Amino acid sequence: MARTTLEDKIRERNELARGYLGYEDADLEDLNKGELLAFAMAAGLGAHRGLSKQNIIAILEGDQSPVSSPIDDVRDKMIAFIKLYWERIKSQLPEQCEGDCYACSDLKVLACFAENKENLFKGKRR
Repeated sequence: MARTTLEDKIRERNELARGYLGYEDADLEDLNKGELLAFAMAAGLGAHRGLSKQNIIAILEGDQSPVSSPIDDVRDKMIAFIKLYWERIKSQLPEQCEGDCYACSDLKVLACFAENKENLFKGKRR
């Protein structure tokens, strides 16, 4: 059995995302940056708004490795907190929030973190 490489996994995810989003025959150059970003995020690739259109296309085509955002550490901490206290805090979160901080832009994550920083770490300061 052949070993699956990271590149194979990325290509597989891209193919699934193309089918899911209905872009199977689309020329990526014809899509705007927002569409490309949504496409990459749906594929589970580490794309963010700070990348150029060409970088996002390269990631989608498997020519460039997915990247992480410097805000991903904050996302991970917030997700862990939300999962831990979901039952107690779900009614306090905005209606559209499902606890997946990777679905939000970096700016939205930072704004949410700044607004909830005190609550996020309240139990840790003893």
